[in-house]
Amino acid sequence: MIGVNRYWNRMPKIAQAFIDGKYVSSNSNKKIKKLNPSTGNLLYEWEPSGYLEFEKAILSAKTAQKIWSSFSASMKSKILGKISQLLMERNDLLSRVEALDTGKTISECMTSDIISAQSSFDWFSKICHTLHGA
Repeated sequence: MIGVNRYWNRMPKIAQAFIDGKYVSSNSNKKIKKLNPSTGNLLYEWEPSGYLEFEKAILSAKTAQKIWSSFSASMKSKILGKISQLLMERNDLLSRVEALDTGKTISECMTSDIISAQSSFDWFSKICHTLHGA
């Protein structure tokens, strides 16, 4: 877990929504504690998003969809393929972080959670060229 601790120690102590390429503070003034399910130790606190953050996220997603839809099938395939590749390359680290966050075993995260996401991105990267209107 040494690599994870180095990563975890660099994380913000307060988790916020990530909207339009930046972290956004919640207007709720609430903080919810996230505890390590295995030890009960505090991992981080997070700010629950409210209506204003929701609206910002929807606007950002609509803008991003316009950009995404302008990409060629080949470009979409490259982007999704790169995400798949990065998930595989970082499976160990991501699995350890997921295990800390959820209490699942590292082996379950390594063979199921991250691999499942990677497999989906890989599959979508390969079907981009077969879609009409992509």
